[in-house]
Amino acid sequence: EKIRYEKNIPVKELIGDRMSKSTYSRFINNKTFLGTDSFLFLIDQLHMTFAMFLQLYTDFFELKYDYTILNHCLELKQVYRLSNLLKKWQLKMGRLSKAEELFLKTVEITLMDLQDETIEGSQIEELNQTYKQFSYWTDYNLKSLKDTMHLLDTEKVIQYTKQIITAIDDIEGNLVHEEVFYVLGRVFTRCLSEGLTSEART
Repeated sequence: EKIRYEKNIPVKELIGDRMSKSTYSRFINNKTFLGTDSFLFLIDQLHMTFAMFLQLYTDFFELKYDYTILNHCLELKQVYRLSNLLKKWQLKMGRLSKAEELFLKTVEITLMDLQDETIEGSQIEELNQTYKQFSYWTDYNLKSLKDTMHLLDTEKVIQYTKQIITAIDDIEGNLVHEEVFYVLGRVFTRCLSEGLTSEART
């Protein structure tokens, strides 16, 4: 959106017939995630190559990259590397987007969990309140839930799963759908392991 303003390109000219204005609005407000083809289409409409975009706006991919680091740290239980990741994002406090604020919360809680520290009920409730208010489940929202769901009550997790299923038609992009299936699979397995057969079916 910043580039569009700088280049003085009307929204209608930017999106063409590729997507609706509402889809574009959800995308720039971090409420949905575009597929690769649509994303590259927008870059082309901005009269840029993908290489130019990467060179000028590398921070666009920083959050996605750091979620990858977070997952890697969780798998290998790399506390030191996760601590460094937390420090990096704490330095950005005060100028974070909502998606970045959620990432910071996710890193804080998962690091405490890895270090077997007591996680306060207020911290879990804050995370629950964040998830509860989502009307759209973006790639980043799903990644956060995936990394923290083992800390949440099963009842809450089922509630969020229903929200995700209800809004699934509003989620765009193959990467987002992969996250949806992963989260739903985890919830399904959890329900079965806890004897919640009827919940698993729904």
